[in-house]
Amino acid sequence: RPEFALELGQKAMLVTGHSSMRRAGVLDRVVGDLKNNGVDTLVFDKVVPNPRASTMDEGARMARQEGIELVIGLGGGSAMDTAKGIVLASTGTKPIWDYIGTDIKVSGPLLPLILVPTMAATGSEANGGASITKRETREKAYIFTPYMFPKVSIIDPELTLTVPKKQTATGGVDIFCHAVEGYITTQEPSMVNDGIIEAVLRTVVELLPKVLDKLDDIGMRTELSWASTIACSQLIALGGGYGPRTCHSISNFLGGYYDVAHGDCLAAILPVWMRYTLPVRAERFHALG
Repeated sequence: RPEFALELGQKAMLVTGHSSMRRAGVLDRVVGDLKNNGVDTLVFDKVVPNPRASTMDEGARMARQEGIELVIGLGGGSAMDTAKGIVLASTGTKPIWDYIGTDIKVSGPLLPLILVPTMAATGSEANGGASITKRETREKAYIFTPYMFPKVSIIDPELTLTVPKKQTATGGVDIFCHAVEGYITTQEPSMVNDGIIEAVLRTVVELLPKVLDKLDDIGMRTELSWASTIACSQLIALGGGYGPRTCHSISNFLGGYYDVAHGDCLAAILPVWMRYTLPVRAERFHALG
């Protein structure tokens, strides 16, 4: 929907990864659609897993120098989080890492942000948060601010049809963790909230094994895309019965230190986290079962 972009700016920075969007033909199609609708596009294709603070800073400098009016994040969670970091860092000149752990204030105009997820996993399109990795110190942190909330998110499940089997699987683990962690750790369960989370979990448990056997099934891909978006939006906490994501917190430490992809980290940690948590949260595991 390039008309959304034209309403927000005529010169866009498209933030994406090195190759997957090119191989799938998505990047050329998006750039072409934008051009045909009057939007000039600068492609910033330096995104890597565990999105780097240095990449965000580089993109922010480029956005300021090139007079960018709009930022578009196209890809998985790393691309979307990098786009968010560029939007925030481009408001001034200080590094993105300096915003972590502070009361965030911006000193300049805020670029509008469009997010287009190409896999069902992080749900970054539905919130104002971003993961940031500082490789020099092997640290990974999470930053949340309304300044990074997208103006528009376009969720097109057809874009997920080219996601390989392994990434589809680890993406499903991410969705599951986004939902189950707060379900288990909450101290104040809510029937409404439990119902929303259970629907997301049921979708992943029932459909993920099936879609791994039939990667081109648009119906199942669509259901997983919705589950991904809901699981990382404020809807997941509707009713108030949602606790901290402690498995994610552990994953961020390991991912930052060892530079392991987020979904792989979660897949390795989740069974251990559940066994460790079971003795003190037995009633919630019983409800989950």
